[in-house]
Amino acid sequence: MDDNTRTPGTVVRLFTPDGGGRTSPHDSRQLEGSLLTFSGNENEFYVGSGRAKEKMPLKTRHIAVETTAIWKMWVDARIVETVTAIAGRYPVRAQLGHLDQSEWPPGLGGAPADPWQDSREVKLLRESDYSPFVFCTSSGGGRAACDALRRSMENARVLRPGQYPIIELAWAPMNTRFGVRSRPDLRICGWWNPDAPTIAPPDDPAIA
Repeated sequence: MDDNTRTPGTVVRLFTPDGGGRTSPHDSRQLEGSLLTFSGNENEFYVGSGRAKEKMPLKTRHIAVETTAIWKMWVDARIVETVTAIAGRYPVRAQLGHLDQSEWPPGLGGAPADPWQDSREVKLLRESDYSPFVFCTSSGGGRAACDALRRSMENARVLRPGQYPIIELAWAPMNTRFGVRSRPDLRICGWWNPDAPTIAPPDDPAIA
């Protein structure tokens, strides 16, 4: 891509060698954990991509560390550019350029496919062992779930700075123009605060 076509704003230029498809993280070189995705056809979460992916059971609990909204530009099945902000705000599609649909590559059914993809990423730590994961999604239902989680995180930190939501993996029904479909649900089931005092369990001999 010619540098003259670069989008103004907070832009990251990169090369993604894994070819993991449109649910891949925005920069595989900076991926701080295993890729986690959701399949609406199966109502399941998966770790990894391609033939190597494995199911992660529903109700697995994670600590949500950070959410990110990010536009990704795809060329020849590779992410070539990402944008997170223009003039300090998350951009709308019209600000990203490449609006001429006659120049878009063919997508499903041969219809022009927008090269820009509105995506969300959530950094997670599995509660049982603190293993890192990055949940990536670009579906409308997935974005809604991530945005709801972000709002809850922002509201909670106003009341008690430093706390992080503990979420469990779930799914929820969603009405669409094609009928009822499923979407990922990052369901908050508690809060983790690194500054909270450690409390020994009731059966600990130390408190007997």
